[in-house]
Amino acid sequence: MRGATPARGRDLEGLPQRYWWHLHHVHATEPATLVLDHVLVGPSGAYVIRYLPTSPGLPAPAIRDAHDRQLDATLAACTTDAAAVGAMLPARYRRHVRPVLCLRNIGDVAEEVSGVLVVSPGTLEDVVIAAAPVLSTSEAREVWSSLRGTLADVAPSTPSSRRHRHLVRAAIAAVAVAAVSAGALVLDPGLLEMLRTRS
Repeated sequence: MRGATPARGRDLEGLPQRYWWHLHHVHATEPATLVLDHVLVGPSGAYVIRYLPTSPGLPAPAIRDAHDRQLDATLAACTTDAAAVGAMLPARYRRHVRPVLCLRNIGDVAEEVSGVLVVSPGTLEDVVIAAAPVLSTSEAREVWSSLRGTLADVAPSTPSSRRHRHLVRAAIAAVAVAAVSAGALVLDPGLLEMLRTRS
């Protein structure tokens, strides 16, 4: 649901609602393929977040090779998302838009790889709070309001499509588990495409 108040059970709901605004699972009409998991706006800027599901109990992944071609594809997609969001904003705000790849259900991780912040949900909350303020409260609200007027909710899925998406995400998670266990985040390009399209 779009709105200034994060829904129960959403990531980063512990952030003070007076200073932070969320847009969850939204899309743009231009480019038509742009679908965003989460946009977070607050004092330290606008964060365009892609989530990747993993399995509970895993140690933090070692992002050992930032030049791995498949990892580069994921990071490039995050960068593209952030650039598209920045283009929707007045020029003065564009440098405050940051791409984020968030890995769920793993140990704490916070690394910057090729200009993308790679984190777990808990460390992301710490990072955005600790980062230096770049927007006043009124500026952050203006950024959020501008994006809220440009981005639209993704249409609710039917039970069958939700089940299909759950199975797809489970398969993606299995691949991610194997990759993290091997000590590197390496994803098959076909699975990356499924993540991008959010079928």
